[in-house]
Amino acid sequence: MIASGRQLPVAVGLVVAAATVLVARITAGNADRPPRTDVPARPARLAATAGAAVIALSLVVLSYRSVAAALQAFSPAGGLLSEPGDLLRQWLLLGAWSGPEGGPLGDWLLHRAPDVLLLAVVWWALRRLPGLLTRATLPAMAVGAVCATVIGLLASQLLRIAVTRIGADQGLPYSSAGVGDGIPAALLLGTVAGVATTLVLRASLRGTRAAGA
Repeated sequence: MIASGRQLPVAVGLVVAAATVLVARITAGNADRPPRTDVPARPARLAATAGAAVIALSLVVLSYRSVAAALQAFSPAGGLLSEPGDLLRQWLLLGAWSGPEGGPLGDWLLHRAPDVLLLAVVWWALRRLPGLLTRATLPAMAVGAVCATVIGLLASQLLRIAVTRIGADQGLPYSSAGVGDGIPAALLLGTVAGVATTLVLRASLRGTRAAGA
């Protein structure tokens, strides 16, 4: 059930977000901008790398074919959640990763390009996010990381549609069927990435201030 109807809520959420930004800018008018946090480049890059590493853990390690199969087959003896394997897969896997087999290496690298795009979007957003906030609090960073993960995931899925070269007999419903896959995992892993980014950022800033003192 958490995977059904995924396309419409995601599309509506993006439209609502764009409308919210537009209305906020109109209502703010020429009001003075609140002061923002001055974040040094090195701690920001280190924190963004930690957050992107959390996403890479799901995207590459947990989503690897053999690991994903083990997660889906996980089933403890009895209890209310006697078969939680598929639930774990929905909440932990951002994609489907496999090594190059049989085909040319170039084709495999092209197939992995959407995964690189997802990580690049997440890293860039987490690198910029602390400087865009008036204060890099844990809730704000977690929400921002979730948004970055969802947007990066959708961008990677659109790129994957283009890379796989859908045939002429496969129309829009077929090619867009996978759009929205991994959104439950993006919500969970994005939150964890935001927490990791915040903790590393605070630790790095404390180290920088101590070194400067």
